[in-house]
Amino acid sequence: MKAQGVTAATPLTKVYDVWGAIGGPIVKDRVWYYANAHVGGSTKQSTNVYYNLNAGDPNSWLYAPDLDSAVASDRTFENASGRVTWQVTPRHKVSGFWDAQALCRTCTGATPASRRPARVSPEAVGVFGRRLDVSQATWSWPITNRLLLDAGFGGTFFGFGNFERDPNPTRDLIRVAEQCASGCASEREHSRAGLPIAGLQHRHTGSYSGRAHSPT
Repeated sequence: MKAQGVTAATPLTKVYDVWGAIGGPIVKDRVWYYANAHVGGSTKQSTNVYYNLNAGDPNSWLYAPDLDSAVASDRTFENASGRVTWQVTPRHKVSGFWDAQALCRTCTGATPASRRPARVSPEAVGVFGRRLDVSQATWSWPITNRLLLDAGFGGTFFGFGNFERDPNPTRDLIRVAEQCASGCASEREHSRAGLPIAGLQHRHTGSYSGRAHSPT
């Protein structure tokens, strides 16, 4: 296992990366496994961006910066995977593989998917990304030295976009974009609903496939 941490001056305030792997036989000459995991992330200050004192207040429409609470943009990455191989008989082998990745599952700062946080109030930013899962299974049977039967299955499922934070106490309020023609310092994109100006995106997709062949 390896771990490292760095503390630096603004704008980058934190970088970390931790990973580890393990593997070996479960049953000698019959069942084997391998697993690994990785966690990493970084945090940096967002210049001249502060939390909104009026966030969630249904009676307040304007952005009011909380000068005691500066905003940071953070990114996190998590990954875990594992494989198991089973030699059922001298000629029959089965294996299974699973991999999961998550972007920003634990992000707490202003970390939008498609826009820079420099002009977005934190309550108006969703959570970037959702987990990606990949699964595979295979079976093989060498009938002779010239004939092999094998079959397999694979699938992926993931979500991507600007997802709603949980909890979001301001989700029932309408979205607004404050504008100042003279370029005032308090001009920010913010939201009485705690939602991005462009709206939250809930997109999931999955694909699954299989194969089987018998060469002659």
